[in-house]
Amino acid sequence: MTCFLGSFNAESHWKEANYVSLPQMYDTQAEAIVQVMDEMQFLFCKSSNDLLITSVAMNPMLKDYLKDIGFSFSCNDFDIRHDSGRVKTIFDQIIENELSFKDKWKALNIEGHDISPFSIAKVIISFCERYSITYNFPSYGTVVKVNSKSFSSQISTLYSPPYSIVIRSSEQLMSAGTKMLENGPILIKDSYGVSGKGILKVTSLNILLRIVSYFSQQESENKIIDFVIEQLLPKKRDFSSHLQIDKDGNIEILNVQQFHNSGFCFNSIENADVNLLRLLHQNKYFNIVENVGNALFNEGYFGPVCIDSLITYDDKVFPIIEINARKSMGTLNTHLNYFLNKFKTDGFFTCIYLKSDKNISFKDIFDIWDKEDLIFTTKKPYGIIPLSANTVDINFKHNVGYPYKGRIYISIIKSKSFTNEEILSAALYSLLNSSLPISASL
Repeated sequence: MTCFLGSFNAESHWKEANYVSLPQMYDTQAEAIVQVMDEMQFLFCKSSNDLLITSVAMNPMLKDYLKDIGFSFSCNDFDIRHDSGRVKTIFDQIIENELSFKDKWKALNIEGHDISPFSIAKVIISFCERYSITYNFPSYGTVVKVNSKSFSSQISTLYSPPYSIVIRSSEQLMSAGTKMLENGPILIKDSYGVSGKGILKVTSLNILLRIVSYFSQQESENKIIDFVIEQLLPKKRDFSSHLQIDKDGNIEILNVQQFHNSGFCFNSIENADVNLLRLLHQNKYFNIVENVGNALFNEGYFGPVCIDSLITYDDKVFPIIEINARKSMGTLNTHLNYFLNKFKTDGFFTCIYLKSDKNISFKDIFDIWDKEDLIFTTKKPYGIIPLSANTVDINFKHNVGYPYKGRIYISIIKSKSFTNEEILSAALYSLLNSSLPISASL
């Protein structure tokens, strides 16, 4: 019996308040969506004995559909999160709000479960001890260290030409940034930036000067600078390797996945093709992955790892762009493909961005796709598997912002007659040409 839970924006909690941050606009609606992405952790559950705990109760329609096609899990049917603003980790929320759902929480019978968090939070050990949950984690300090962009940068210099520098002061940013700009645009990355946030593209000396001034002002307030600057590489393809390190240091490389970004944000992910795998073998990429796994274990880390990598247009492999010592979107897709093995296929994991002036719901979208015969079923094992519902509804439900923003994560399963692209196009077309007052885009 395993309990699955955890926040998808752990980096924002790992970063201490006395560190300098990049200037950015806070998007309340986007943050609300991230907070309810935890519902997709049903993919990790193997039986009804496994317990999924989500910050907002899972949508009954989605839950019934998933069980109809063969997923099995138990979950809370009450909300743990009680606000729509900036929130703490789910572990903090449970501890702080327990009195408001005490009897329902007790009925989950969480005591005695093992725990498999999406990422390690500061309070996770006290959480486990409070509720008599079995745990075995690396230390919080180790997790924070190995997930920093500065740690990734230092490891990357061992296996590829130097393209990044760790920055500890505004003077160093000015000096190194000016020199790197001579070779083209650079990226400034917050050491604990979250999925597309905490990253800034700098294309001119004027922009760099403004950022240096901003950093210098925060330095004068005794804040700590911990950033990485990178040369913007001529990227041809993004991909990631996924591995598991056990508590004895044994390393299992699970797979390699290609992913596609929109700007610096996640867009889609799928299994690596034969040509990519051949190129990686030729470049001894998997030896490097094992070496990185050993380096992480030597730091005291064990658990899931995702290593982001890329290939440039001249087919040069940069094996380490970022090390994510936690579960990831690729981990979700890995487990989804375990499920799809019984159908002798795999999925194309992506999301559709939604916007509307009026209240729309997951049910509205599901019904449209169902009417168009786009929904995956066991009798018709191709089409769309919806993976999230609260990400559609959360901002409409709490009346956060205007126009309302939503997001639906899906997996597309191709058939002999229909490609991934054709099914995705049909999904978008059906939404845009429905009676719903909605815009939908990738």
